[in-house]
Formats: sequence, structure tokens, C-alpha cells
Amino acid sequence: MKRRLMQTMLVAILALVPMLVGAQTSVTTSGFQVQNLSETTAAQITIRYYSAANGAEVASQEATIPAGGSLTFLDGGGGTVAMSVPAGFRGSVVIESDQPVVAITNLVGVQGNISVGEAYSGFNAGYSSVSLPLIMRGNFGFNTTIIVQNTGTAATSVTVRYTPGVAGTAGTQTANIQPGASATFTQATNNALGERFVGSAVVEAASGGSIVAAVVQDGNNTLASYSGFDANVTPSAVAVPLLVANNFGGTTGLQIQNNGNEATTVTVTYTPNTATTPAGTFQPCGAPQASTFQLPAGASVTTIQGAGSANEGFDTQFANCRYVGGATVTSNNNQPLTAVVNQSFGASFSAYEGFQVSSATGEVRAPLVVSNNFGGTTGIQVQNVGTSATQVTISFGPNTVSGDGTCATPQSRTISLPAGSSATRIQAGGAAADGFDDQFATCRYVGSAKIEAASGGQIVAIVNQTAALTDGLFTYNTFGQ
Repeated sequence: MKRRLMQTMLVAILALVPMLVGAQTSVTTSGFQVQNLSETTAAQITIRYYSAANGAEVASQEATIPAGGSLTFLDGGGGTVAMSVPAGFRGSVVIESDQPVVAITNLVGVQGNISVGEAYSGFNAGYSSVSLPLIMRGNFGFNTTIIVQNTGTAATSVTVRYTPGVAGTAGTQTANIQPGASATFTQATNNALGERFVGSAVVEAASGGSIVAAVVQDGNNTLASYSGFDANVTPSAVAVPLLVANNFGGTTGLQIQNNGNEATTVTVTYTPNTATTPAGTFQPCGAPQASTFQLPAGASVTTIQGAGSANEGFDTQFANCRYVGGATVTSNNNQPLTAVVNQSFGASFSAYEGFQVSSATGEVRAPLVVSNNFGGTTGIQVQNVGTSATQVTISFGPNTVSGDGTCATPQSRTISLPAGSSATRIQAGGAAADGFDDQFATCRYVGSAKIEAASGGQIVAIVNQTAALTDGLFTYNTFGQ
């Protein structure tokens, strides 16, 4: 029996039919990575491609993924498998498998003559409503675009409800979407939101409808994206594995949304600083102080780990020091919270989703891990969200590329993580104090990873991937098992 995995994608193979995101970026191509979670049985998968215009299935293909392995589907070459789609395809993908699988998407585009990229995680189910914590229009050059896919078997109408945070005007938009098809809502052209909008949104399907949604952020020669949340899940604590300040040019911003019916006091509690060495003139921060916010029902708030105006959400305790860690976000009266983190590293930009602490597991999977892959490298950030210390082991899948200069299957790595702490492991040569793993220093690897806590441990993790683009930072959430 084959299982189905929904995955919204923005694709125009070989840049034949670019898709405009916002008012500035054309997403010209994409690829996706599928990981077989079975360690004993090869996965037989069927990939079905659906047109964004009308939901029609326009192509399909089959593939075999080795036990514990992964495959990358792109335009072929370099160890990837060619996607069997018509030229200029734009749409969505459903992956069916006789073994449990997970998948992520990488997006590549252009902004003027600047190359940009980003990643987001696939979906294994549809929702009746979707929470989107960060939506922007004209925010210092940044705009967002919402893509909603109908994962049900009948046409459905959807309503997007916008709630301003820092700036903007509340409003709604609607669309009718055929089964398998998708609709795009572009905030850059939505004048009803006001000249500047920074806030959140909820997308609701009509009764009986099933949808998923992704948000693409673009502007200032960068691209970022994140997957929407099931708005009916009620987590009152959210974990974010990676927050940084002045980390070799890196800064993060955390956007928190209250999806409840009551106002709440939100507390952001930071993990210990893992940065022990300076970054230029910035010495490591001391233990960060927790931050608190009053958040009305349906509203959102921004907190940025860096120097700037408090009115724009900057947390100045990070203004003049280096921090690498994570945080847990809690509600004082158990209101459901969601959160998104934006990362900025020089010219590169990306986003990832916060994790429900209540859904944390002892094992997570990462479909794509690379080293020296045409300039690409990954870093895994793991957070211990349990109440006691745990040992975390990162095991790597078989290398999917071969030839001179490729790595053998890498050795596993073990990390000791105190309760509430996080740690980085980067698949490249460099200083061990900054988390670099020298076994990847001089060889090429394209594979996957399994990240396990010792018995009883609870962890979450993200993967950052760099590529040889101007904005070459891709980030995705790992999948709990």
C-alpha cells in the first residue's frame, strides 16, 4: 500500500516559464529531495505532477530509493534524477510510497540579475485552516506571496484573513481552487493592506475543504520561504533551534503568532550561548535574558536579535555581542502559538518554522545533507527540548554521488546536550569550537541524516544549506519520527 505526501511546489523547469513572486523575484526552477525512512526495505515511489492552473495531472514517474537513502529530483546531472515534467511546468507534487518517506523542496530564482534560493518542507496531510505567522508588504523592501494548494478531492473556496502587527490594515481575500490546484495571493499588489504591512494571516477552507500553504518572502536581492501551520493544533510552547546575533554577519528575527481566542503573555526563553569565540569585534554574549510580550488574540509580534529600534522589534541585549543558540516560546495561559524565524547572513536570507514542543520526538530525519557539493554545504542545528540532558547521535545515509573526490558513507557523530540547549554540526572543515566536522573537509557528499536522542530524549532540528548563489542560504525543518 502506498502512502501519499503532499508537497506544494513552485516550478518552471529550465526557466522556460518563470513565475513572479511578489513584484521582484522570478522562481525559475526547483528540485525536491525524498528520503526513505525505512532502514531495511527499499521504497518504491510514484511521483504525480499537478498543474497549478487547473489541478490536472500532467505527468508521473516512478523511482526506487534504497533503504535509509534519499534521491534528489531536479533536471538531471550531478547525481540527481530528472523530473519527468513538461517544459515550463508550474504546479504541485504528490509523492506516493510503499514505505514511509519525507521530502523537501529547494527553490531557485532571480531578482534582477541576482541569483537567490530557499527551501521548505513538504506536507503529509492537508488542514482545514492554516496559520501564517509572518506576512509582509513594503516592509523595508520585503514582500510575501502566499501559495495555497487544495489537497482535497473536491473544489473548495478559501479565505485569507490578514491581521496587522507592527504595521498595516486588516483585510481578507478569497479564491476558488480545484482539487490538486493552487492559488497565489501576492501581497505586493494588495493595496488594501496599507502602504506597509507587517503581521500575520490565517487561510481557511470552506467546510470540508483540505488545504496546505507556503509563504515566499522576497526583496533586497534575497528569497526565503516557510511552510504554513495547522491552525487547529494548539501548541502553547514552541521551540526554535537556531537564533543568532552578530554571528559572522548573521542575525535572526523571530515572529510569533497568537492563534488563540484570548490575549496572552508570551515569554521567549533563550538557550545558553554556544558561541565561545569572537566574531570580528563581537565578543560572545553572556546568558541572554528572557523577553516577554503582550499579544492579543490573533495578533503577532516580532523580536530581532540585533541592534536597532525597539519599536521595530529589535532586542538590544544582542546589539554588541555574538550569540548562537535557540529559544523556547511559551504562553502564560496556554494559548496556541506558532512562530517563524528569519535568518540573515550578509547577502543570504532564509526562514524556518518553529516546532511544537509537545510533538517533539526522540528521532528526526533530514532528507538532504551535503558537503562540497558544487559549493554547497549543510549545517545541522539540534535543540534538546526535554527536561534532562541527552546524548544525540547523527547518522548519515549512503552517499548518492560517486566518483573521484566523493566521501565514503560518513561516520556518525555524537553530541552531549544539556536540557534546554542546542548545538551545531557543520558538514565542512573548520574550527571544532564552531561545530565544523572535519571528516567532510575535502570530499563531496550528497545524502541524508538520521538524528537520534538517547532513550527518553526529545529533540528538534533544522538544516541550513549554503549554495553558490548570491543568496545561497536554504533552510528546512527536519521531520520527527
